[in-house]
Amino acid sequence: IVSQIPANTNSDLEFAIFNVIGFNRTGLVTVQTEIDSLTQSQQIMMRKALDVGAIQQIDDNVYVFPAEAPSFGYNVTSISSLMLNLDSFQRSGLSLIQSEDGNTFTFKNQYLIANVSRDLNWGIRSFIDLATENELVEAGANSLWFWNDGGSNYRFGFEVANCTFESIPVEFLPGEIIQTISGPYLTQIVANLSVVGPNSTISNFTVTYELRADESFLRVSWEGSAWNNTSVFVKISLNDTLTPFNEILHGTTYHWDYKYPLESFGINQEFNSTFWPTHDFVIPVSYDNGTNEQIQMLAILHGGDVGAWANYGSDLVGVLLRNTPGASCPSHGANGQDYGRHKVSFAIRVPSGLSTPETSMPLRESLKYQRSLFGIPLNSTGGAFPNIFSFAALNSPSSALLTVAKAKTTNSQSIILRAYNAANKPADLNITIAGSLVTDPSITVVSAIERQLHENHYNFTSRIFNLDNSLTFLVEAPFAITTIKIGTDDELETQSGHI
Repeated sequence: IVSQIPANTNSDLEFAIFNVIGFNRTGLVTVQTEIDSLTQSQQIMMRKALDVGAIQQIDDNVYVFPAEAPSFGYNVTSISSLMLNLDSFQRSGLSLIQSEDGNTFTFKNQYLIANVSRDLNWGIRSFIDLATENELVEAGANSLWFWNDGGSNYRFGFEVANCTFESIPVEFLPGEIIQTISGPYLTQIVANLSVVGPNSTISNFTVTYELRADESFLRVSWEGSAWNNTSVFVKISLNDTLTPFNEILHGTTYHWDYKYPLESFGINQEFNSTFWPTHDFVIPVSYDNGTNEQIQMLAILHGGDVGAWANYGSDLVGVLLRNTPGASCPSHGANGQDYGRHKVSFAIRVPSGLSTPETSMPLRESLKYQRSLFGIPLNSTGGAFPNIFSFAALNSPSSALLTVAKAKTTNSQSIILRAYNAANKPADLNITIAGSLVTDPSITVVSAIERQLHENHYNFTSRIFNLDNSLTFLVEAPFAITTIKIGTDDELETQSGHI
């Protein structure tokens, strides 16, 4: 794609900014480029942009800056445009302040203040939602919790009768800060934490905190390994002094039709709770004693590597690592061990402005966290691709979004779109697709595996070719998930096979 987008001038440096999720967005862009490989005028422009803070360098040949891009598409921006919009970009109040003794770091932007402290084993002392000025956590949030787990790949020890699951006493040895990044768009610290366990065994972890100018969440990463027969949890102690922590909401493939465990898990005396398999986000909630109104306490955004979460008293607990061969307990499949060192990540978001899962806002926030914008320098003098392009966009309703836009598996001449309506109710989906990709405007709804439906419950009420040659159509969708095929092919398949 980049090779087909012509660069306008040799004096300015342009980037194609790519967005791989199905809605328009703004955010920080990460680009890699070697300044010495640029033309002399581009080098001057780049260094000037760094001097005034239009661009921030975060690593060797790695830079970040704010930009925007359309749904499933790209947008071209330039260093000169970043310079012109410098004032509008630098209004977030992003800062990273280190205490005089070097043991405390305070992150701040327009959405939150987070204080991280060495004397809490590099845990979070304070996390404040600036819109409400509410303190969201108790001191020591984001702490590690180690358990002797006799379970297997498929079950925790507390989910199996007569199986081991007990807390492991450990000693924490918080180490030094090994990296700090501070600038107008991104701040970050990386710290070492050693954990002394059974038989004086030492396991070394690193924890990373990162706050960006345009984000209402603090990014967190843990890197380390688990001892044999051990599960490593992360514990986020919530401030429930106003209202008690009651339950968790979370992303799910069942679209809010929650499925409870078949058995009475969580009967262990030390850990009497159940881990839920969550998708994309977790929201601990409480209820107002007077109105019974649901109150969001904060939110966890994740991409699946920290997908299992439980409410445990006033703590929100997630599973970071497991090394559980399950040799002495009943299992439900192949067993194995994992001594490897892994990096797992999630983000802690303030509740202000998040709204409920049915609005799609938590899912959109999580997708923005998971899939950052990225940029590639333009250096082509040829090509005929436009400076802005959107493969497909869902215009309404706001509760719905496109989750897939791709070529059909068995015929690359046809296009597959998948829409998800988080409201889980019938809706009219207004969708636009780039006209340059539509050689055949035939539109049908197919199954999730891209086959013809036995019964068609969908109606297309309008199809309009716009002035830019894009195609907009309206489909009456009765279900939460709708898969649309644009174009025809020779296959006549139903969900049950060929016809």
